[in-house]
Amino acid sequence: MSASDTRTAQPLARYAAWRRAGDLVLLSGVIAVEPSSGTIVRGYADIPPAARALIGQTGEFSTDAKEGPVLAQSWFVLDRIRATVEDAGGTM
Repeated sequence: MSASDTRTAQPLARYAAWRRAGDLVLLSGVIAVEPSSGTIVRGYADIPPAARALIGQTGEFSTDAKEGPVLAQSWFVLDRIRATVEDAGGTM
């Protein structure tokens, strides 16, 4: 299986998004950008509602404005990594 077979985003430059080497899946260039629209994940509003609750959205501006961007971006990147690993036949 190669990076072109994956359901995840393809790289914007000339490098492999991932390669499998035995039991390892090697990843590169996984960033918090929605590939279909090119939108940068900037906070809770950019991820699914179920994920917002899962990672701790409080509804309080002072907390969500400070912690939301890093939590949303981290969730997005880890979700992309999980999808890529699953496409390669692995699990997380």
